Amino acid sequence: MALHYLYLAVHAVPGGLALALGPLQFVKRLRVRRPELHRVVGRVYLVSVVIASVAAAVNAAVTISGFPAQVAFFILVAAWLYTLAMAYWSIRRREVRLHQMWMTRNYALTFAAVTLRVYPLLGLQLYPSVGFEAIYTVAVWGSILGNVLVAEYFIVQSRQV
Repeated sequence: MALHYLYLAVHAVPGGLALALGPLQFVKRLRVRRPELHRVVGRVYLVSVVIASVAAAVNAAVTISGFPAQVAFFILVAAWLYTLAMAYWSIRRREVRLHQMWMTRNYALTFAAVTLRVYPLLGLQLYPSVGFEAIYTVAVWGSILGNVLVAEYFIVQSRQV
């Protein structure tokens, strides 16, 4: 059990750093005026997500939240790494617009950490008779799917401008 808490900390610290750095990467003024800073922050974000993902995979393997949540956590880890890899390869090929789309998706998955904290609180307020386990399982899936839908909405809206 102590190992679980160690991996939770290894996940939370770089994951929290990625959560904090991510919004800076979407500031156009920063990207245009300080591209070197954007690249450095981007590299720190990338390394943070990779470390947090590995620790998250270990935690998903030993979670006590039940099989449906465990599957959701593994899907989240895979999607988190996949979208990061696609963003990286896009920018290496100088496909800036594609890179931005993949980073929007990736940050939405990073932000699942926030919505996963909010949804159970809302669920318990709205449906107090439903057990915490059921609410938490729905919250895990909802934090992933809801955030992905929001990201796709912003991607589609930005292409229409």
